[in-house]
Amino acid sequence: MRSLRPVGVQLLLLAFLFRSPALEIDGTLGPFEDESRPCAVSIPLAMRHGAYLPIYIVLFNKYFDLLQGKLIQRQTSVLKEMAITVADNKDLTLKYCPQALGLAELVRLEMNLMAVFPVASEVTPYPMYAAPLTEAQETMGTIAADTELEPKDAEGDWLLHEGLARMEALLQGLRQALAEPWHAMKRKWIQDPELWNAFSVTGRLTITPIYPTPLHFDATFGAIRKHLRGRTPEAVAKGWREISAAMRATAGEDAEWWPISGTLLALLRYGQLHGFLAEGKVDVVDDDIDIILVQPSVRSWFQFCVAVTAVLQGLGWHGCAHMLTGSAYTNQTRRLAEMDVDRRGRPELFCIKLAADSDVILNVQLALPVQRVQQRAGIGTAAVKPKGCPKAFSGRGAPTCRAAVMGPVHLMSDTADASQASLTEELFCFPEGSLHGQGCWSLSYNFQRFQDQVLPPDFRHPMARCAAFGDTTACPAKAVELLKSWGGGEYWKATPNGEYPCLALPDVGCPAPKELGTPSWKIDRQEEDPRNQRLAAEGLNAQDMSILRKHWH
Repeated sequence: MRSLRPVGVQLLLLAFLFRSPALEIDGTLGPFEDESRPCAVSIPLAMRHGAYLPIYIVLFNKYFDLLQGKLIQRQTSVLKEMAITVADNKDLTLKYCPQALGLAELVRLEMNLMAVFPVASEVTPYPMYAAPLTEAQETMGTIAADTELEPKDAEGDWLLHEGLARMEALLQGLRQALAEPWHAMKRKWIQDPELWNAFSVTGRLTITPIYPTPLHFDATFGAIRKHLRGRTPEAVAKGWREISAAMRATAGEDAEWWPISGTLLALLRYGQLHGFLAEGKVDVVDDDIDIILVQPSVRSWFQFCVAVTAVLQGLGWHGCAHMLTGSAYTNQTRRLAEMDVDRRGRPELFCIKLAADSDVILNVQLALPVQRVQQRAGIGTAAVKPKGCPKAFSGRGAPTCRAAVMGPVHLMSDTADASQASLTEELFCFPEGSLHGQGCWSLSYNFQRFQDQVLPPDFRHPMARCAAFGDTTACPAKAVELLKSWGGGEYWKATPNGEYPCLALPDVGCPAPKELGTPSWKIDRQEEDPRNQRLAAEGLNAQDMSILRKHWH
């Protein structure tokens, strides 16, 4: 693969997502400050401290700082702002400095490409990387043509030349990543310092829109629409019915999926996300729909993600994106990878339906069926006993591993009966022949309180039924017990005097003591919602308690 480092310069392109409300620009323009050049023009696109900026020269210099590895963190927002402004004013840029338009495009293309790297593997289907790959390949020719446009700018042409060479190297690195296994692999791009730096500079993004979802998917529902998430019960109920139909059509009628987290709690309490209490009070338990889907492999999970995205878009949804959550990509990632601890993260699918009065958000988590090693009998031998924690599971940033709690597990075959299996949402496997450990380990967040960090089958089966938006849906057999252990005790924490909360009661109506820190309702709910504010202020009365006793499942 061609090095990402041009002669004497390391090219580190910065991705952009949001405009910064306040930018700090130093007084030094750098090597491209010649005021006689066409691109040195100051135009009314960017103003700071009462003066117009030579926007194209600022873009060139911040880009050049990236090439040299000298762009400091507080200046990255300047490059973002300049690139967005240039792209938003295409006609004016073509008139004064067409090379700047190509640079802005390179920044955007790299952001989209680098977000694919974490999910790239030999089982990743084409629709999950088609859009950024195709767009990069098609746009590079247009960018190259920008060097022929008037007015000419030699320095801008040089930056574009190096940027295009870098894009070719990124594409080659992505093709290599798409040939690697999902499990038991030390990914080459993480070990490559230049590719890893490129990923880090772009923000270590792991959200990948699934075609035909727009590439700017995540920019359409940021903080500006937060207040619309799950706002009306009618929109959420309709969204649930569409989700149920899409799940049946794509995962199959016999597929195992059920509500989790705040959605499970809400269904047990009210049979919906909005609970109507006395005197017009409303308990908005959650603002999105969370479910978990059992799939035999990551390959089948990806196939589901592509299929359900198409079905939901056919029902009017905006689209879906794949995400890898958790702490798999940090400053310690490359160090851990050298010890064969190369984590992918927890796969999730994020979908959204946009509407004028209420959006509907769906989060689907993957659950892989596994078997604890001590439950797996060897051929003609006694059950295999688990070994202690691998040495690589130590030090800063390493996965949590305590021999008394966590042990190795075995990924079940695609044809095995998943109803008899334990579950995990993140499975890590050491590469074959590793000197740092062997076998596979569950790195579950949801089930971290359970032995070996996996959910035992008897917590799910035989499956029960929960009320759900005027109908019923499958629920775990021990739903209440599961919620008590969920996420290490997210909903079930003892007070200093040893008392525990009641899951049947809305915590927003019974605020936790200050010594317990931020109560979960301020994290899962929307604290700014007037309905939550009223319930927190007034609390629960006798009529509310009567309603809650009637509904609790």
